[in-house]
Amino acid sequence: ADLIDKRILLKNIQELLKDKDQVTLQEVVEVKGISKGLAEVLAYVTLVNTSPKFFINESSTESVLFNTDESKYIELPQIIFSK
Repeated sequence: ADLIDKRILLKNIQELLKDKDQVTLQEVVEVKGISKGLAEVLAYVTLVNTSPKFFINESSTESVLFNTDESKYIELPQIIFSK
């Protein structure tokens, strides 16, 4: 399996945060896409631990597309990345 470079994921998040104060994981995936499937989505989730500005909004859930070919989604608590 391809290793997932978390620096690239962080860069994707930071690029979206140039234009807004916060983005959700769903938005990041919609704009940047997922090339390595579910593992890549879960790698984004683990980024929550790297910054106090990233957090999980337990009161809301989102469907995140992880396989475009088969239109597969995963339901996750809303992940918010902020500046």
